Amino acid sequence: FSYYGMKTVLSLFFIREMGFDETDATAAVSLFMVACYITPIFGAWLSDAHIGRYSTILLLSIVHLVGNAMMAGCATIDALSGPAGVATALGLVALGTGGIKPCVSAFGGDQVPSIDLRWGLHICQLAFRI
Repeated sequence: FSYYGMKTVLSLFFIREMGFDETDATAAVSLFMVACYITPIFGAWLSDAHIGRYSTILLLSIVHLVGNAMMAGCATIDALSGPAGVATALGLVALGTGGIKPCVSAFGGDQVPSIDLRWGLHICQLAFRI
């Protein structure tokens, strides 16, 4: 959920802390969003062709965590607060998001036993109600 929370305030961060004008801030946020929605292709490839779903979730969750920690550092530590630090942090968050998105849906599907179809139907109805 950090993607959605970060995306909400990222434009304000670029304007107030980085000194971007509104147009540049919107472009930077849009670029971050594109990166977050294109990197699942890499995550799916990595998971399916190389290291598996669970290892991909673990590895890229750590990358995601490091990106979030670095982004917090960009707001508080002067050495990280430049454009290169922010771009690196957002790149790590996008990469981590891309590794998690394609794998978590399949991981959730694994939790539903395939023997009893009524149980699966109940879980689907519950999920849609939430």
